[in-house]
Amino acid sequence: MCGIAGMFRFDQTAVKRPTLQKILDRISHRGTDHIGLAINAEISNSAHLGLGHRRLSIIDLAPAGAQPMFFADHKLSVTYNGEIYNYLELKDFLQKKSYHFETHTDTEVLLAAYHYWGSDCVNHFNGMFAFALWDEAKQQLFCARDPLGIKPFYYYLSNKYFAFASESLALAHLENANLNAPAVVSYFLSMYVATDESIFTNIKKLAPGSTLTMNTHGVPMFKKFWSIEQFQGTSANESSLENLRATLETAVTRQLQSDVPVGGFLSGGIDSGLITALAAPQCKKYFTYSAGYEGLENNELAQAKLIAERFGTQHTEVMITAAAAMSSLDKALQHLSEPVADPAIVATYLLSQLAAGDGVKVLLNGTGGDEAFGGYTRYTGQLSLKRRLLAWLPRSLKQSLGLLPLNAKMKSRLQNISLDMMFSTGGSYALAQQLGRHDFKPMLKKLAQRFAALQPKRLPLLYQQMLFDMQVYLPDQLLYLLDQMTMAHTIEGRVPLLDVDVIKCAFNFSAREHLRGGQTKAILKTVAAKHLGTEHVTRKKQGFAGSSSWWVRQNFPAFIEAIAELRTLPLFEKFNVDAFLKMDQADESHTNDIFIMYCFSKWYQRVKPLLAG
Repeated sequence: MCGIAGMFRFDQTAVKRPTLQKILDRISHRGTDHIGLAINAEISNSAHLGLGHRRLSIIDLAPAGAQPMFFADHKLSVTYNGEIYNYLELKDFLQKKSYHFETHTDTEVLLAAYHYWGSDCVNHFNGMFAFALWDEAKQQLFCARDPLGIKPFYYYLSNKYFAFASESLALAHLENANLNAPAVVSYFLSMYVATDESIFTNIKKLAPGSTLTMNTHGVPMFKKFWSIEQFQGTSANESSLENLRATLETAVTRQLQSDVPVGGFLSGGIDSGLITALAAPQCKKYFTYSAGYEGLENNELAQAKLIAERFGTQHTEVMITAAAAMSSLDKALQHLSEPVADPAIVATYLLSQLAAGDGVKVLLNGTGGDEAFGGYTRYTGQLSLKRRLLAWLPRSLKQSLGLLPLNAKMKSRLQNISLDMMFSTGGSYALAQQLGRHDFKPMLKKLAQRFAALQPKRLPLLYQQMLFDMQVYLPDQLLYLLDQMTMAHTIEGRVPLLDVDVIKCAFNFSAREHLRGGQTKAILKTVAAKHLGTEHVTRKKQGFAGSSSWWVRQNFPAFIEAIAELRTLPLFEKFNVDAFLKMDQADESHTNDIFIMYCFSKWYQRVKPLLAG
């Protein structure tokens, strides 16, 4: 894993080395092993472009693996972030096609694969990746992001140049970017930036499973190369379960490939427990890390310890106090290029810090298990039932059943499945509505239209919900948070449950099978029981996040002081911060609002000086 950056100019102006260097400096934490930078004639005979790279060496630590890397007599060059897990199989195939390799890196395999297959190479990759590849013969820059959006790719496009980087903040100074109001509203609605734009004006995200080709005239061409919905199945049987078991084992084995120490998060739940059970026996030393929260019941340290002892891992656990949570939250928010208000940020940051202290450079984790295998209780359809009742029943009967009246948020949720999914992760409808003011309804409509396009109506409701989470919630929140917190400590986070072959297997089961017997994640539990035992997989799900409400009540003055700073932000000029701060701190929904505002305020205080350069 690394940090990538680049610039491609169409206005006949050469790329300046200090300009690209500044972008690289803003992502220095992503790779400290090597800084690579090539511009203009160092890459192309005629085009004006630059490619930059911050290297975190994971496979083939030799200097020959540095980037930007060149291939085919300098006809191809690339800056690349990620891992192609099937690179050895691809390398073997390409060697039989007379390709010769100078390094042991997957980067060189990527270049050879493009040379052989062209832009179709992405359909042959199993991995997580974001890259930009210059093709001298075609005079074009070919960019791609992996199918699930595990690796980030942000870009800025004007009539003069195209620029890209691994983090949005690295680009925000180029044109003195401001806060993007619709994205801010999206953040308050869902606690993350759930749009195809970034939190900064004119900086966008390349969609997961997509490519972007730029020519010398500055005309972009987008193409979707991967879609989950094509794998939807109808039934399960013993052979398909065995196939899933084998595929999971292969995915973990692939993602253990590393020339540096490897470990994993171990929450005590099914996902991370299964990964530990499959990974630990294959390693001489496998590090695991767990967190609990002092004063809270959702503590799975005991279960995590049992798994660690059973599989012989080098185990470390930490009990997070309210004071430690506050301190770590503030530090974690300093490493976000875009705001997130997920309490899990605290444990993810702290455990990554512990792993870095042990010299671990790769961490496996269970992100994606709930989205790929139907693990959320919101998938069981209670709101869907209310939606159908409101559509079918007479108004008088609706009122007698207590289904009316509806507030604005509930109306939006019932009328639009995609907005329902967005709201279900948390957030504050009231805050977003006040911030959006007269523009709120158009913003909401735009979000609903974008999300609706991601949910084909021909799929069962469960798959529509899972598809939304895998295309929005996963890349824009969970994977983004994982990337930012692990990279804050120069660690590569890997997600075996989001291996593309695992996803294909998961979606080959019917929706009914995933929720068999009214339980969530039924298929994965069946597989995990073989490794963890039935008692463990049938335990009540507890989660990994912690409690933002508890932290707010324990540190109320500090939260309020930070939120008061929002008075200076133009976006909040008509927002009554004082009235908001006088509300009851014992109110659960209010403490949630305070946490969301606090995270935004602390994040903005950090990025504000960086926006103008």
